[in-house]
Amino acid sequence: LDSPFPLAAVLRGGEELWFERRTDWTRRFAPPSPGLGAAGVCVPLRMGEETVGAIAFRFGEDERRFAESDRNVVRAMAGQCAQALERARLYESERRAAETLQRALLPAELPPSRAARVEVRYLPAAGGRSGGDFYDALTLPDGRLSVVVGDVVGHGTEAAAIMGQLRSAWRAFALAGAGPATVVRRLSHFAERVDGARVATVACAVVGDGSLRYACAGHPPPLLRRPGEPPAYLMDGRGPPLAVRGPGHAEGRQEVPPGSLLLLYTDGVVERRRDLELGLADLAALVAEAGHDPRAVVERIAAELGPRPADDCALMALATSAMRAPLRVTIPADPEALAGARGRVRDWLADEGVDPDQADEVVLAVSEALANGVEHAYGGARDGEVELSIERAWDDALAVEVRDRGRWRPPPEDPGLRGRGLPLMHAVMESVRVERGDEGTTVRMRYRLGPARDEPRRTPPATGPGGSALSTSALPDGTLARLRAEVDVASAPRVGAWLRELRGDRLVVDLGGVPHLGSAGVRMLVELALDLDRDGRRLEVVARAGGVVRRALEVAGVAGAPLALLERPPPASAGLSP
Repeated sequence: LDSPFPLAAVLRGGEELWFERRTDWTRRFAPPSPGLGAAGVCVPLRMGEETVGAIAFRFGEDERRFAESDRNVVRAMAGQCAQALERARLYESERRAAETLQRALLPAELPPSRAARVEVRYLPAAGGRSGGDFYDALTLPDGRLSVVVGDVVGHGTEAAAIMGQLRSAWRAFALAGAGPATVVRRLSHFAERVDGARVATVACAVVGDGSLRYACAGHPPPLLRRPGEPPAYLMDGRGPPLAVRGPGHAEGRQEVPPGSLLLLYTDGVVERRRDLELGLADLAALVAEAGHDPRAVVERIAAELGPRPADDCALMALATSAMRAPLRVTIPADPEALAGARGRVRDWLADEGVDPDQADEVVLAVSEALANGVEHAYGGARDGEVELSIERAWDDALAVEVRDRGRWRPPPEDPGLRGRGLPLMHAVMESVRVERGDEGTTVRMRYRLGPARDEPRRTPPATGPGGSALSTSALPDGTLARLRAEVDVASAPRVGAWLRELRGDRLVVDLGGVPHLGSAGVRMLVELALDLDRDGRRLEVVARAGGVVRRALEVAGVAGAPLALLERPPPASAGLSP
């Protein structure tokens, strides 16, 4: 608008400019571009008192007389252009409003579920025809996943508003525990009382425990692909659209082993070629090519439809999984109970197929959180309890929660060698959040599982101090002590007392057989190193590089202590009894 050209001047001032001679032009503007004469006209495009645009005509000569009839023709054309521009602007405004409302009414994110991994897409139609298609999902109290995909007749803000009402009603009916067919019947009765909801279509399904229950109201059939089988449409569970009288809505049932893919979609996905049979065949072929990953499936279909399909489209792909039961453990506020809890966690992680190195990290963080509850929540009393739950989420992450019902003592101003537990948890977990309240403290953690690491190894057996768990060998200048025991808040004092009895100027502690070294164990080693240093002796610790024990030592703060970390133990002579 600030440019020094006639069109910009007309937009700024709303005036008409008629250039009949070259001087009419050059009096206000720079000479015209070569190849075009100066004769021309620029007029505003007005809607009422508002200038909404401008239009210009240029001629090949420098002089041209414009009769009144010429001027009236130009003004009439400008009026028609202004109306067309205003219609286009209003159309675009309505399209954006409908699309904004549509996206606002769709769920911002879907809930995590143990039953299935879900991917969704909504594709608005070309030309502003958005507003009718929707999807939603929610996790039922028993862990199963309830989902819906639907399509309201019409487009624009009115269809989007009706869609929002149907989606809210579906959530209420599904959360009440009704099966898919019952939900569809209740939605149909609800649609009878909502203007514009008649003849809407929906597909409802519940997935979990290796089974699929579904019901469709005038909606395209779900597409199921089991592992090792081609995609197949599910033709049971059919019924008329919502608020349409008919034979009623039946429910279909299918077995869906883990790794099965279920696709729900709206009619815009399969009717783009105006041949439903061909569209269904094309969709099945796309799913067969894309495989069993739900994200790959929706991305493949979306790419085929393009960014602006002829009709708006909603897609939902689910990859079913085995509904693993979460681990729930309650222990007394007794340090001696920690070892048993760690054993339960290790067994559960092994059943889940978690890589041993990753399992060690989870056990370390869980044990530290449990130890904090045991030590700090009940003031040393052992009649309290600490609760643990671990659940494998839909995105292959572990969700950990540790809760006590006590009240923690305020931390001392100088914690000394304590306070290493929380840094250890942060070091190995993806996220750690501590929530303190009047009813106790809750620690929530997440651990992102990844592929198995190189050189997987078996976790050393977890044993208590004593017997074969402790052994020594002589060194030329001291003693090599080998530990094959967990070292936590309960066992650290006993292990520390045993190590202090060993003689020699040099004490090497080999932790290669230690499955768990908690912050209390690290504190014990630091205290031992300080005591030996005061006596003119030295402590060296052997811990496998990259292992969780080595990481605990490095994170929990042995830096600055008179303690050396070794990669492997030194050669020793024959074993001695402690």
